[in-house]
Parts: sequence; structure tokens; C-alpha cells
Amino acid sequence: DKAAEKGAKQGEYYRYIMNNSTNIKALEKNAKDGNVEAAKVLSTCYYEGLGVAKNDKNAFKFMKKAAEKDADANYQLAQYYINGVGTKKDYKKAVECFKKYNPMCAEIALFSNAESHQKQFNAYRKAANGGNAEAYFMLHICYEYGFGVDANAHMSHQMLVNSASLGHAPAQRKL
Repeated sequence: DKAAEKGAKQGEYYRYIMNNSTNIKALEKNAKDGNVEAAKVLSTCYYEGLGVAKNDKNAFKFMKKAAEKDADANYQLAQYYINGVGTKKDYKKAVECFKKYNPMCAEIALFSNAESHQKQFNAYRKAANGGNAEAYFMLHICYEYGFGVDANAHMSHQMLVNSASLGHAPAQRKL
């Protein structure tokens, strides 16, 4: 409420969701009738468990419906594809959604290369399992920036320590 009162768009959005999450049946009817805002709100309700049991498949379904008519909904739909919310992870579909949202969207370049990042990550992991210090260092970078794997500060640090302990000078300097 405070954020909405100060004019923050996100605050207004969540205020709207909270005010409407108590009437899920009406939201579902409006969403099925093509109301884009109702579909977006319903998606968020299902994703966060507001007024209804958390259900990622329904969250995805309603955001996908909203994205058919609303460019902004494509940004959230892309996030669902990236994180596998209610669907399997699919970077190509995420990039398509980012393009519909805004052809100049910064995430397009990053996720266009996501599949090659995943292949690189797997190769680094295999080499690291064989004791390769450089591979541990590269895994550190992958975990640090989320290339081919979810970003994870703890794992990033652990890979850096592993690399340094095997004598990798750049890892030792960075550590």
C-alpha cells in the first residue's frame, strides 16, 4: 500500500492483486472471457498462492493466455520459461517472448546463448570431476553469473576454492 501511495507501479500492481485475489471465480471467468488483466492477476495468484492454492501449471496457463494479447505479459511468460514455472525450461521460447515484449530487450542476447552455456557448463563439470583446476575456475564463473546453471554464490565460492587448492593462480589471486 505504501509503495502504491507513492506511485510505484509494482506497488499498484500488487495492491490490485491483493484486492482481487479474494474473488478467484470472477477472475477465472474474466480471464476465460479474454480479460488480459484478469489473466495476469490470476497467474500471479496461482504463482504466489494468493487466494488460491499455489499451482505453477495454472500460473503458466493464465500468463500464456495474457501474453497472446499483451506485450508486457510476455516478459513474465519468458521468466516462466527460463525458470520452468508450470512448463519445462525452454530458452528458445523465452527469447521469443522477450522479442514480443520488446525487440531491444537486453535478455534476448543472454538467453539466445543459454543452450551453449548449458553445454559448456556440462563440459566444465566433467573436466572438474577429473581434477582440472581450470574447469573448477570456469564453474566458479558459471555459478557466479548463472551461465548454464542457476546463479549460486555458495557454489561459485566453492568452485573457486577447489580451483585455488589445485594451484590455479588466477583462482588463488581472486580468492
